[in-house]
Amino acid sequence: MAEERGRYRVDKPGRKFPDELSTELKDIYNQLIMPPKGIIHLEDVILSDENRKKFDQFVNELQHADQLRRHGLEPMSRILSYGATGTGKTLSAKALAYDLDYTMLMVDISQALAQGAAADSIAKVFRLANELKYCLIFFDEVDAIAWNRDASASDGGDIRRATNSLFQHMDQMDNTNLFIACTNMLPRLDAAFERRFDLKLEFNRPELHIREAVQRFITGHFRLIDDANSITEGIV
Repeated sequence: MAEERGRYRVDKPGRKFPDELSTELKDIYNQLIMPPKGIIHLEDVILSDENRKKFDQFVNELQHADQLRRHGLEPMSRILSYGATGTGKTLSAKALAYDLDYTMLMVDISQALAQGAAADSIAKVFRLANELKYCLIFFDEVDAIAWNRDASASDGGDIRRATNSLFQHMDQMDNTNLFIACTNMLPRLDAAFERRFDLKLEFNRPELHIREAVQRFITGHFRLIDDANSITEGIV
């Protein structure tokens, strides 16, 4: 059915489900899971032509992962999304997870830093994802830790530990998992962090006419009849 999760066919051998986890990992799962709210597909997200092509390429490589690996190549698995707040970075990640039927796990870096547990949260989410397999790990406001520092910069120990933990776990991530990080301050990011991504997607505010927006998001399942003129003509 068109409305089911996983409309992009990707085989998932070795996948685990939450009820198969240990009690400890179940607790972590309940803290980090980002379940989908309703039906959301990538085709419904307003994307630039360039970003849509990049997502298509990304999905195509996942669907042909076995063929790529037989030739010694790894499919893309890491996306860096950047742009202003409210431009669709999080929504597109949710849609991708929904269409692939991947488990979406989220770490809010700013919140984790405020709680003094950023490095621990990073270690937990990767540990959980590597156990479950076929997860989409989503980090919001990643610039809070992966920012460019010069040799003289001094920062909190938790930030440094979190950055080191992130780099280490990204490099050791299970090859069935995906990683998407978001920022609205791209120039702030560490160059070594940027180099770890296969795709970089810039999100700008879409220029969408109000009529098109209504038809697409409010009346998408209805037929919209433009009869406003005929109605107003009968009003004295």
